[in-house]
Amino acid sequence: MVSLRPATATDHDLAVFLARQLGEASQSLLAAHQFNPRLLPGMIQIAEQQGGIAACALVRPMRTQIGAAILECALLTVVPSELPADLLEALVAACLPALADSGAILLLTHGSMHSMAPLGMATYHHQIQSLLPRRSPAPIPGLRPATSADTADIAALYDASYRRLPYAELRSPADWRSWPLSGLVYVQADRLGRISGYLLIIGDLVAEAGAFDAGAARGLLNALTAELHVYQLTLPVAHPITQVALQLGAEVSLRAATTSEPASLAGVLDLAGILGQLLPELEQRLAASRYRGWSGTVGIALEHGPTALHFTQGAASVLDAPRACDLWLRRVSLAGLAQLVLGYRSPADLRATGELACDDTALGLLDALFPIIG
Repeated sequence: MVSLRPATATDHDLAVFLARQLGEASQSLLAAHQFNPRLLPGMIQIAEQQGGIAACALVRPMRTQIGAAILECALLTVVPSELPADLLEALVAACLPALADSGAILLLTHGSMHSMAPLGMATYHHQIQSLLPRRSPAPIPGLRPATSADTADIAALYDASYRRLPYAELRSPADWRSWPLSGLVYVQADRLGRISGYLLIIGDLVAEAGAFDAGAARGLLNALTAELHVYQLTLPVAHPITQVALQLGAEVSLRAATTSEPASLAGVLDLAGILGQLLPELEQRLAASRYRGWSGTVGIALEHGPTALHFTQGAASVLDAPRACDLWLRRVSLAGLAQLVLGYRSPADLRATGELACDDTALGLLDALFPIIG
Protein backbone atom coordinates (compact mmCIF):
# COMPACT_ATOMS: atom_id res chain seq x y z
CA MET A 1 0.00 0.00 0.00
CA VAL A 2 1.26 3.48 -0.91
CA SER A 3 0.94 6.39 1.54
CA LEU A 4 1.52 10.10 0.81
CA ARG A 5 2.99 12.76 3.06
CA PRO A 6 4.78 16.10 2.72
CA ALA A 7 8.57 16.06 2.88
CA THR A 8 10.32 17.43 5.96
CA ALA A 9 13.81 18.71 6.68
CA THR A 10 14.72 15.32 8.14
CA ASP A 11 13.96 13.38 4.94
CA HIS A 12 17.58 12.65 4.06
CA ASP A 13 16.49 9.59 2.07
CA LEU A 14 14.89 11.91 -0.48
CA ALA A 15 18.29 13.05 -1.78
CA VAL A 16 19.40 9.41 -2.06
CA PHE A 17 16.21 8.48 -3.92
CA LEU A 18 16.56 11.38 -6.38
CA ALA A 19 20.23 10.59 -7.00
CA ARG A 20 19.33 7.00 -7.80
CA GLN A 21 16.62 8.13 -10.23
CA LEU A 22 18.21 11.21 -11.85
CA GLY A 23 21.98 10.96 -11.35
CA GLU A 24 24.05 14.13 -11.20
CA ALA A 25 21.11 16.44 -11.91
CA SER A 26 19.37 15.43 -8.66
CA GLN A 27 21.42 17.64 -6.34
CA SER A 28 20.65 20.81 -8.27
CA LEU A 29 16.99 19.88 -8.63
CA LEU A 30 16.53 19.38 -4.89
CA ALA A 31 18.50 22.51 -4.02
CA ALA A 32 16.41 24.61 -6.43
CA HIS A 33 13.31 23.54 -4.52
CA GLN A 34 14.58 23.48 -0.94
CA PHE A 35 16.26 26.89 -1.16
CA ASN A 36 13.56 28.59 -3.21
CA PRO A 37 12.52 31.77 -1.35
CA ARG A 38 8.80 31.03 -1.85
CA LEU A 39 8.81 27.35 -0.94
CA LEU A 40 5.84 26.42 1.25
CA PRO A 41 5.20 23.28 3.32
CA GLY A 42 3.55 20.68 1.13
CA MET A 43 5.31 21.63 -2.08
CA ILE A 44 7.40 18.45 -1.93
CA GLN A 45 5.27 15.31 -1.56
CA ILE A 46 6.59 11.80 -0.95
CA ALA A 47 4.90 8.49 -1.77
CA GLU A 48 6.11 5.70 0.52
CA GLN A 49 5.75 1.97 0.09
CA GLN A 50 7.09 -0.77 2.37
CA GLY A 51 9.03 1.77 4.43
CA GLY A 52 10.85 3.39 1.50
CA ILE A 53 10.30 6.20 -1.02
CA ALA A 54 8.53 4.96 -4.15
CA ALA A 55 7.92 8.32 -5.85
CA CYS A 56 7.82 12.05 -5.18
CA ALA A 57 6.44 15.27 -6.62
CA LEU A 58 8.16 18.64 -6.29
CA VAL A 59 6.60 21.99 -7.19
CA ARG A 60 8.58 25.21 -7.35
CA PRO A 61 6.91 28.66 -7.47
CA MET A 62 8.04 30.79 -10.40
CA ARG A 63 6.93 33.71 -12.53
CA THR A 64 6.80 33.81 -16.31
CA GLN A 65 6.18 36.64 -18.73
CA ILE A 66 3.94 36.84 -21.78
CA GLY A 67 4.19 40.29 -23.32
CA ALA A 68 2.98 42.83 -20.76
CA ALA A 69 1.62 40.13 -18.43
CA ILE A 70 3.40 38.43 -15.53
CA LEU A 71 1.94 35.05 -14.55
CA GLU A 72 2.29 33.34 -11.18
CA CYS A 73 3.16 29.72 -11.99
CA ALA A 74 4.57 26.58 -10.45
CA LEU A 75 6.97 24.09 -12.02
CA LEU A 76 6.12 20.44 -11.32
CA THR A 77 8.66 17.60 -11.34
CA VAL A 78 7.47 14.04 -10.80
CA VAL A 79 10.03 11.29 -10.06
CA PRO A 80 10.03 8.76 -11.58
CA SER A 81 8.50 10.37 -14.65
CA GLU A 82 6.23 7.40 -15.44
CA LEU A 83 3.79 6.49 -12.67
CA PRO A 84 0.45 4.69 -12.45
CA ALA A 85 -2.36 7.14 -13.17
CA ASP A 86 -3.88 6.92 -9.69
CA LEU A 87 -0.56 7.58 -7.94
CA LEU A 88 0.29 10.48 -10.26
CA GLU A 89 -3.10 12.08 -9.67
CA ALA A 90 -2.78 11.62 -5.91
CA LEU A 91 0.70 13.19 -5.81
CA VAL A 92 -0.37 16.22 -7.85
CA ALA A 93 -3.56 16.62 -5.80
CA ALA A 94 -1.50 16.57 -2.59
CA CYS A 95 0.46 19.58 -3.88
CA LEU A 96 -2.64 21.64 -4.70
CA PRO A 97 -3.25 23.21 -1.25
CA ALA A 98 0.30 24.59 -1.17
CA LEU A 99 -0.08 25.80 -4.77
CA ALA A 100 -3.27 27.63 -3.84
CA ASP A 101 -1.51 29.27 -0.89
CA SER A 102 1.30 30.41 -3.20
CA GLY A 103 -1.13 32.09 -5.60
CA ALA A 104 -0.09 29.95 -8.58
CA ILE A 105 -2.61 30.08 -11.44
CA LEU A 106 -0.71 27.92 -13.92
CA LEU A 107 1.08 24.58 -13.49
CA LEU A 108 4.01 23.78 -15.82
CA THR A 109 5.88 20.52 -16.24
CA HIS A 110 7.95 18.49 -18.68
CA GLY A 111 6.50 15.05 -19.08
CA SER A 112 4.35 12.58 -20.95
CA MET A 113 1.21 13.90 -22.61
CA HIS A 114 -0.32 10.45 -22.22
CA SER A 115 0.13 10.62 -18.43
CA MET A 116 -0.65 14.29 -17.88
CA ALA A 117 -3.59 14.82 -20.26
CA PRO A 118 -6.14 13.32 -17.80
CA LEU A 119 -5.06 16.05 -15.34
CA GLY A 120 -6.01 18.77 -17.84
CA MET A 121 -2.46 19.50 -18.99
CA ALA A 122 -1.48 20.07 -22.61
CA THR A 123 1.49 21.02 -24.76
CA TYR A 124 2.04 24.78 -24.83
CA HIS A 125 5.01 25.19 -27.14
CA HIS A 126 6.73 23.29 -29.90
CA GLN A 127 9.76 21.04 -29.67
CA ILE A 128 12.77 23.08 -30.80
CA GLN A 129 16.22 21.65 -31.40
CA SER A 130 19.29 23.22 -32.98
CA LEU A 131 22.07 20.89 -34.14
CA LEU A 132 25.46 22.58 -34.41
CA PRO A 133 27.89 21.48 -37.14
CA ARG A 134 30.82 19.31 -36.16
CA ARG A 135 33.93 21.23 -37.16
CA SER A 136 37.24 22.43 -35.76
CA PRO A 137 36.81 26.02 -34.55
CA ALA A 138 39.69 28.46 -34.07
CA PRO A 139 41.27 28.63 -30.58
CA ILE A 140 39.18 30.68 -28.15
CA PRO A 141 39.11 31.43 -24.42
CA GLY A 142 37.97 28.35 -22.54
CA LEU A 143 34.90 27.58 -20.52
CA ARG A 144 34.99 27.00 -16.78
CA PRO A 145 32.42 25.75 -14.27
CA ALA A 146 30.34 28.57 -12.82
CA THR A 147 30.58 29.53 -9.16
CA SER A 148 28.30 31.51 -6.87
CA ALA A 149 30.48 34.56 -7.57
CA ASP A 150 29.25 34.49 -11.19
CA THR A 151 25.54 34.64 -10.35
CA ALA A 152 25.11 38.42 -10.83
CA ASP A 153 26.82 38.29 -14.25
CA ILE A 154 24.74 35.28 -15.31
CA ALA A 155 21.55 37.05 -14.21
CA ALA A 156 22.41 40.09 -16.36
CA LEU A 157 23.15 37.89 -19.38
CA TYR A 158 19.90 35.99 -18.85
CA ASP A 159 17.88 39.21 -18.75
CA ALA A 160 19.48 40.48 -21.95
CA SER A 161 18.86 37.19 -23.77
CA TYR A 162 15.36 36.30 -22.56
CA ARG A 163 13.54 39.55 -21.78
CA ARG A 164 11.61 39.58 -25.09
CA LEU A 165 10.88 35.85 -25.31
CA PRO A 166 7.46 34.44 -24.33
CA TYR A 167 7.32 31.98 -21.43
CA ALA A 168 10.72 33.17 -20.09
CA GLU A 169 11.02 32.80 -16.33
CA LEU A 170 11.32 36.02 -14.34
CA ARG A 171 13.87 35.58 -11.55
CA SER A 172 14.39 37.83 -8.57
CA PRO A 173 17.78 38.09 -6.80
CA ALA A 174 16.44 35.58 -4.25
CA ASP A 175 15.49 33.21 -7.09
CA TRP A 176 18.99 33.44 -8.50
CA ARG A 177 20.49 32.49 -5.14
CA SER A 178 18.63 29.17 -5.34
CA TRP A 179 19.33 28.64 -9.05
CA PRO A 180 21.31 25.40 -9.73
CA LEU A 181 24.98 25.87 -10.59
CA SER A 182 26.88 22.78 -9.48
CA GLY A 183 28.09 20.69 -12.41
CA LEU A 184 25.52 22.08 -14.85
CA VAL A 185 26.54 25.66 -15.66
CA TYR A 186 29.63 26.90 -17.49
CA VAL A 187 30.77 30.47 -18.11
CA GLN A 188 33.15 32.07 -20.55
CA ALA A 189 35.16 35.25 -19.93
CA ASP A 190 36.44 37.77 -22.48
CA ARG A 191 40.04 39.06 -22.67
CA LEU A 192 39.36 41.54 -19.87
CA GLY A 193 38.06 38.82 -17.57
CA ARG A 194 34.40 39.83 -17.85
CA ILE A 195 31.82 37.05 -18.07
CA SER A 196 30.60 37.20 -21.67
CA GLY A 197 28.40 34.11 -21.81
CA TYR A 198 27.04 31.13 -19.93
CA LEU A 199 25.55 27.69 -20.67
CA LEU A 200 23.20 25.49 -18.64
CA ILE A 201 23.79 21.93 -19.85
CA ILE A 202 21.48 19.07 -18.94
CA GLY A 203 22.51 15.69 -20.28
CA ASP A 204 23.86 16.23 -23.78
CA LEU A 205 22.06 19.45 -24.66
CA VAL A 206 22.01 23.16 -23.80
CA ALA A 207 18.79 24.00 -21.95
CA GLU A 208 19.55 27.68 -21.24
CA ALA A 209 22.20 30.16 -22.35
CA GLY A 210 23.04 33.82 -22.52
CA ALA A 211 25.68 35.98 -24.18
CA PHE A 212 26.81 39.61 -24.08
CA ASP A 213 26.36 40.08 -27.85
CA ALA A 214 26.51 38.11 -31.11
CA GLY A 215 30.30 38.05 -31.07
CA ALA A 216 30.33 36.58 -27.58
CA ALA A 217 27.68 34.06 -28.67
CA ARG A 218 29.95 32.85 -31.48
CA GLY A 219 32.80 32.28 -29.06
CA LEU A 220 30.48 30.55 -26.61
CA LEU A 221 29.16 28.13 -29.24
CA ASN A 222 32.65 27.40 -30.54
CA ALA A 223 33.81 26.57 -27.01
CA LEU A 224 30.73 24.43 -26.46
CA THR A 225 31.56 22.13 -29.37
CA ALA A 226 35.36 22.22 -29.06
CA GLU A 227 35.65 21.68 -25.30
CA LEU A 228 32.45 20.01 -24.13
CA HIS A 229 31.55 18.26 -27.41
CA VAL A 230 27.91 19.25 -27.00
CA TYR A 231 26.12 19.99 -30.27
CA GLN A 232 22.43 20.34 -29.40
CA LEU A 233 20.50 23.39 -28.18
CA THR A 234 16.86 23.55 -27.09
CA LEU A 235 16.63 27.35 -27.06
CA PRO A 236 13.74 29.26 -28.70
CA VAL A 237 14.16 30.12 -32.39
CA ALA A 238 14.09 33.84 -31.56
CA HIS A 239 16.79 33.45 -28.89
CA PRO A 240 19.89 35.52 -29.82
CA ILE A 241 22.14 32.47 -29.49
CA THR A 242 19.93 30.38 -31.78
CA GLN A 243 20.14 33.14 -34.35
CA VAL A 244 23.94 33.05 -34.16
CA ALA A 245 23.87 29.25 -34.34
CA LEU A 246 22.03 29.55 -37.65
CA GLN A 247 24.82 31.79 -38.97
CA LEU A 248 27.31 29.09 -37.96
CA GLY A 249 25.46 26.48 -40.01
CA ALA A 250 23.18 24.92 -37.39
CA GLU A 251 20.09 23.03 -38.47
CA VAL A 252 17.02 24.09 -36.48
CA SER A 253 13.96 21.84 -36.29
CA LEU A 254 10.55 22.95 -35.05
CA ARG A 255 7.72 20.47 -34.59
CA ALA A 256 4.85 19.44 -32.38
CA ALA A 257 5.61 16.78 -29.81
CA THR A 258 4.16 13.34 -30.39
CA THR A 259 1.98 11.75 -27.73
CA SER A 260 4.71 9.22 -26.93
CA GLU A 261 7.52 11.67 -26.03
CA PRO A 262 8.08 14.11 -23.16
CA ALA A 263 6.92 17.65 -23.84
CA SER A 264 6.52 21.03 -22.15
CA LEU A 265 3.02 20.92 -20.65
CA ALA A 266 0.77 23.43 -18.90
CA GLY A 267 -2.49 23.27 -16.97
CA VAL A 268 -4.68 26.14 -15.77
CA LEU A 269 -5.23 26.04 -12.00
CA ASP A 270 -7.39 29.18 -11.77
CA LEU A 271 -9.14 30.54 -14.87
CA ALA A 272 -10.21 33.85 -13.32
CA GLY A 273 -6.71 34.22 -11.91
CA ILE A 274 -4.89 33.68 -15.18
CA LEU A 275 -7.26 35.97 -17.08
CA GLY A 276 -6.75 38.63 -14.40
CA GLN A 277 -2.98 38.42 -14.75
CA LEU A 278 -3.26 38.52 -18.56
CA LEU A 279 -5.32 41.74 -18.55
CA PRO A 280 -2.44 44.14 -19.39
CA GLU A 281 -1.47 42.00 -22.39
CA LEU A 282 -5.08 41.50 -23.52
CA GLU A 283 -5.64 45.25 -23.49
CA GLN A 284 -2.54 45.79 -25.64
CA ARG A 285 -3.60 43.07 -28.09
CA LEU A 286 -7.06 44.60 -28.44
CA ALA A 287 -5.63 48.10 -28.90
CA ALA A 288 -3.36 46.85 -31.72
CA SER A 289 -6.24 45.16 -33.56
CA ARG A 290 -9.20 46.31 -35.64
CA TYR A 291 -11.29 45.95 -32.45
CA ARG A 292 -9.53 48.87 -30.75
CA GLY A 293 -11.86 50.49 -28.20
CA TRP A 294 -14.35 47.58 -28.26
CA SER A 295 -16.83 47.29 -25.41
CA GLY A 296 -18.49 44.01 -24.53
CA THR A 297 -18.21 40.74 -22.62
CA VAL A 298 -16.60 37.45 -23.65
CA GLY A 299 -17.91 34.51 -21.61
CA ILE A 300 -15.96 31.29 -21.05
CA ALA A 301 -18.13 28.38 -19.92
CA LEU A 302 -16.51 25.55 -17.97
CA GLU A 303 -18.12 22.71 -16.02
CA HIS A 304 -17.73 24.42 -12.63
CA GLY A 305 -19.25 27.70 -13.87
CA PRO A 306 -18.66 30.60 -16.25
CA THR A 307 -16.00 33.32 -16.15
CA ALA A 308 -15.92 36.33 -18.44
CA LEU A 309 -13.67 39.04 -19.81
CA HIS A 310 -15.40 42.43 -19.80
CA PHE A 311 -14.15 45.32 -21.94
CA THR A 312 -15.16 48.95 -21.61
CA GLN A 313 -13.64 51.08 -24.38
CA GLY A 314 -10.71 48.63 -24.48
CA ALA A 315 -10.12 48.51 -20.69
CA ALA A 316 -10.39 44.91 -19.46
CA SER A 317 -11.65 43.28 -16.27
CA VAL A 318 -12.68 39.78 -15.17
CA LEU A 319 -16.22 38.84 -14.13
CA ASP A 320 -16.50 35.70 -11.99
CA ALA A 321 -20.24 35.15 -12.45
CA PRO A 322 -21.38 36.81 -15.69
CA ARG A 323 -25.11 36.94 -16.36
CA ALA A 324 -25.10 37.99 -20.01
CA CYS A 325 -22.29 37.98 -22.56
CA ASP A 326 -21.94 39.32 -26.08
CA LEU A 327 -20.20 36.14 -27.19
CA TRP A 328 -19.43 32.80 -25.61
CA LEU A 329 -16.74 30.17 -25.61
CA ARG A 330 -18.58 26.97 -24.69
CA ARG A 331 -17.63 23.34 -24.10
CA VAL A 332 -13.99 24.38 -23.56
CA SER A 333 -11.71 21.48 -22.61
CA LEU A 334 -9.17 22.07 -19.86
CA ALA A 335 -6.33 21.18 -22.23
CA GLY A 336 -7.72 23.48 -24.91
CA LEU A 337 -8.06 26.29 -22.38
CA ALA A 338 -4.36 26.07 -21.49
CA GLN A 339 -3.36 26.08 -25.16
CA LEU A 340 -5.66 29.03 -25.90
CA VAL A 341 -4.51 31.39 -23.14
CA LEU A 342 -0.83 30.52 -23.72
CA GLY A 343 -1.03 31.12 -27.46
CA TYR A 344 -0.21 27.61 -28.66
CA ARG A 345 -3.37 27.04 -30.70
CA SER A 346 -5.90 29.39 -32.25
CA PRO A 347 -9.60 29.49 -31.32
CA ALA A 348 -10.52 28.28 -34.82
CA ASP A 349 -8.17 25.31 -34.57
CA LEU A 350 -9.54 24.31 -31.17
CA ARG A 351 -13.07 24.63 -32.53
CA ALA A 352 -12.17 22.39 -35.46
CA THR A 353 -11.14 19.59 -33.08
CA GLY A 354 -14.16 19.98 -30.81
CA GLU A 355 -12.22 21.51 -27.88
CA LEU A 356 -14.37 24.62 -27.78
CA ALA A 357 -17.55 25.91 -29.40
CA CYS A 358 -18.25 29.45 -30.55
CA ASP A 359 -20.09 31.33 -33.29
CA ASP A 360 -18.34 32.11 -36.57
CA THR A 361 -18.76 35.83 -35.89
CA ALA A 362 -16.74 35.53 -32.66
CA LEU A 363 -13.56 34.23 -34.27
CA GLY A 364 -12.17 37.60 -35.37
CA LEU A 365 -12.25 39.08 -31.88
CA LEU A 366 -11.03 35.85 -30.29
CA ASP A 367 -8.06 35.71 -32.67
CA ALA A 368 -7.15 39.27 -31.67
CA LEU A 369 -7.31 38.42 -27.96
CA PHE A 370 -5.65 35.00 -28.16
CA PRO A 371 -3.12 34.97 -31.04
CA ILE A 372 -0.61 32.20 -31.58
CA ILE A 373 2.69 33.17 -29.91
CA GLY A 374 4.65 29.94 -29.54
